[in-house]
Amino acid sequence: MARPRLRLFGIGLAFLLATATLCFIVIKAASPPSGYIDVTYDGMSSTGVYLKLDNRSTQTIYMQGTGDKIWPEIPITTCTTFIFSSPASDPPYFADGSPSIIKIAPGGQFRLNVNTTLPAQYKRGRCHIRVRLLGGTFVESHEFTPQ
Repeated sequence: MARPRLRLFGIGLAFLLATATLCFIVIKAASPPSGYIDVTYDGMSSTGVYLKLDNRSTQTIYMQGTGDKIWPEIPITTCTTFIFSSPASDPPYFADGSPSIIKIAPGGQFRLNVNTTLPAQYKRGRCHIRVRLLGGTFVESHEFTPQ
């Protein structure tokens, strides 16, 4: 009688340890990176803007995209024309298909192509783009003037 209980206890303990390990891995992946992630304007493209992302954090960062394009619902673009004007933002996009994972190691750089029509409408205005990383952390570009 003691052996079945001991085996059941061992199975329960193994399940508990496996669950705790999996929770730790998920929490670690979702935790914000420590350090600094620099996002700067790097020019206009035919469909939006290029941003240079410099991962100065201590961990690899991930985002969804295809090639150099980030998945459309991830960036949030905001632009204004004058200091006191109200900002405009891109409407939400709906993507079709399956994104891949863009991976940027610590110390790595990546040039992103962000689909947005807003900066072209605000030439000589002020814009910034907010990008969501996998795990929910947001990074924001320095303010830039579209040319």
